[in-house]
Amino acid sequence: FLDNAEMVDDMGHGTHVAGIIAANADGKGTQGVTPNQVKILPIKVLKKELDSFLYKQGDRRMILTDIFANAIAYAVEAKASVINMSLG
Repeated sequence: FLDNAEMVDDMGHGTHVAGIIAANADGKGTQGVTPNQVKILPIKVLKKELDSFLYKQGDRRMILTDIFANAIAYAVEAKASVINMSLG
């Protein structure tokens, strides 16, 4: 996953999914599908500009599956109970 990446949701999809999962009840009908005590661990894995299966950052090269595996390992080490990956 991206080291020191600016935590910006380039496409909005991850933020949308997080809202479905964890939105607090607002008294107007909006509420996520989980209890109010849920915590979200956002991990940015890819950049919007990615156009191949090889990620290049300076002299560093990684295959996408390795980046996904690193992000999953990070979430597991952080004791995540559920992992959602928006890869579309």
